Amino acid sequence: KQNLADLEQMAKELQEARNLDSDNQEIASLARELDGKISDARNQLKILYAEADDDMQKGDWAAAAQKLRQINKTSPNYEETVSRLAKAEQEAAKSLYQQGKTLEKQEDWRFAAQTYKRLMEINPNYYDVAKLYQEAQSRDSVDYYLGEGEKAARDSNWDRAIMLLEKAAEYKPDDTEL
Repeated sequence: KQNLADLEQMAKELQEARNLDSDNQEIASLARELDGKISDARNQLKILYAEADDDMQKGDWAAAAQKLRQINKTSPNYEETVSRLAKAEQEAAKSLYQQGKTLEKQEDWRFAAQTYKRLMEINPNYYDVAKLYQEAQSRDSVDYYLGEGEKAARDSNWDRAIMLLEKAAEYKPDDTEL
């Protein structure tokens, strides 16, 4: 997919060709088609920028960052995209980190790993996210939940044991032994 600057450069070069041969219908037709693509690209940028702004107002930083990255690919330096993208990525990283920590406390390792993975896609160096991701991935298994459930049962922590064994059962829903 070409960015807006490439399309605008092509339009400029096409205008030079039209100046050399103003009667050429193929050049005129191509110029109209290219003008339409440029207009569509500009409209799409406006829409995405407005949607990103709405996402930022709602605090949906990850969605805003995704849209702003898309804008940046199409038109680097579009309005305040660069600074807004930096802010959105910073806030998204903070939010995802907090979500991951909350999921850890709930021992929801599958979603914690997914959350940390999304965070690493935004900022792989954010605090200790790589370590937390590896930890969550290693605990995202039936064996982890069974082992922890057995420990809780030995300690007579029945609520925890039941919760962990129920999570283990989610990994093997057809296993009647669990």
